[in-house]
Amino acid sequence: YKYDYSISTFSLGFGIGSKTISAGLLLEMLMRDDARTPVQLYGSPPKYRLGLGLLFRPMQNTSFSLVYKNDESMTVSYTTTDKLTFGFAFRPLKDDRFTIMTDLSVFRYGNNFFDYNQIKAGIDLRVLNGLYMNVNYTRNKADIRNEFVTAGLRFDLPNASIRYNHTLSNSITKL
Repeated sequence: YKYDYSISTFSLGFGIGSKTISAGLLLEMLMRDDARTPVQLYGSPPKYRLGLGLLFRPMQNTSFSLVYKNDESMTVSYTTTDKLTFGFAFRPLKDDRFTIMTDLSVFRYGNNFFDYNQIKAGIDLRVLNGLYMNVNYTRNKADIRNEFVTAGLRFDLPNASIRYNHTLSNSITKL
């Protein structure tokens, strides 16, 4: 099997807290092009989804996160479910000009959260104050191998952010 599709995600996030620990709420809207799959990409495709997160920054250049999102799908052949993500980010310049990040996500299909997981690695660059570009590589572990590259822009306000991401390259192969 090989499916080609395009997903655009528009996100609006709100957060409260300090530089050391904070919490946030994320609202997303999805737009899909050429989603022709057995389950139309997400089963019964959601147009909107919700996320809740915690961020802990023990040092100026290191942070850890925990995020819950609903209506996420691991691949085009799976229905949507809950997703839990553990994240780590490192800022070698000790500010937000350049960030290296990695995430491990698990999906709740059946009783075992860890049978279906996803690894993502990427970079985030501050172009101007409040404007960021990002590029990420993602790989899923399941009976379907799924790898893709996404790129996007983020505009930050004091307690909110607006983000746009687009899937540039997508490869899905039935193993």
